[in-house]
Amino acid sequence: MGRTYSQGGLAPTLNTGGGGSRIPQIVTDNLAIRKLTPRECWRLQGFSDDQFDRAKDAGLSDTQLYKQAGNAVSVPVVYDIGKRLHFA
Repeated sequence: MGRTYSQGGLAPTLNTGGGGSRIPQIVTDNLAIRKLTPRECWRLQGFSDDQFDRAKDAGLSDTQLYKQAGNAVSVPVVYDIGKRLHFA
């Protein structure tokens, strides 16, 4: 419990992070742990920087940006699953 990565080396899913201590984190090259930025979370979900910038420019707080990334469906993953199911 409380690991950034599972024992198998997998990262946990992004979530809204609301009301708890589950903050999206990454291990850097020098083995330091840092918090992912809202932009990085949006990128992981397949959003473009332009889409992120429009949300940020609309006045959304970092908290709301994290929540939106955590509540998003990762379009590239869904697309690949759909392609594989179509040819199965």
